[in-house]
This record gives sequence, C-alpha cells and structure tokens, in this order.
Amino acid sequence: MDRILVQINKYVKDIKTSDYLDNYLTALFYKGVIHRLSSQYMEAKECLKTVFEDESRIFHEFSIPPQAVLELGLVELELNNGVEAEKWLKKCTQDYSNYTNENFVHLRAYAALRELGVSTDKQTVDKNMCMYSEYG
Repeated sequence: MDRILVQINKYVKDIKTSDYLDNYLTALFYKGVIHRLSSQYMEAKECLKTVFEDESRIFHEFSIPPQAVLELGLVELELNNGVEAEKWLKKCTQDYSNYTNENFVHLRAYAALRELGVSTDKQTVDKNMCMYSEYG
C-alpha cells in the first residue's frame, strides 16, 4: 500500500489542472482493490467511484474504468447489496469494449452475476426472446 500511496501523492497535484490523470487514477484503482481485499468496503467504494467518475480524464489506461466498475460490483456483492452489485457488474460487461483485459473482466463479472443468480447464458436469453416473438 505504501508504494501506491507514494504514486497517489506524486500525482495528486494534477487533479485540478491536468486532463491527463492516468497515473493517479491507476494508483487510486489499486488502492481501492487493496481496500476491497482488506474488507474496507467504504474506502474501496470511495476510490473506485472516483476512478469511475473521472474516466473521461484517462487517455492511455482504458482498462482501468471497466475494472473499477467490476470492483464496485464485487464490493456490493460482498456487502450483500444484490441490486447494486448487479447494476455495476452488468455495466462493466455492457458499457465497455475493446480494452486490453476485457475477457478477464467479463469472466469475473459473469461469475459474480451467476453467484447472484442472474442468468448469463446467451443461449437461454436467445431462446426466451424467440418465445416472445411472433416467429417463436
């Protein structure tokens, strides 16, 4: 955590003046992950929501916002907030694409959604859609 805090403090001065916050938001993301893994959920949510809210100020690390959204979903899952968890987990799979570790994020999100009892089976979804169409 100390190394992350050094990076955060190094780039915190850029928050108000810079459009480029990749380094700061990346360090803040990892701080949020460490808080989640340490069961410090409120601190984790604070870090991860900041990353999510400032995603428009990221120019290179495009995988950080969807990962932050995934982590927010995992925090809510661990807090037994099923509705919020589902919202964040679906958001990370539906609202982001074409970033480096997309498969990894989707795999973790789908596993968490299944844990919530949410169907992630595309074939079942397609079949259900056919049942309601005029051709099904």
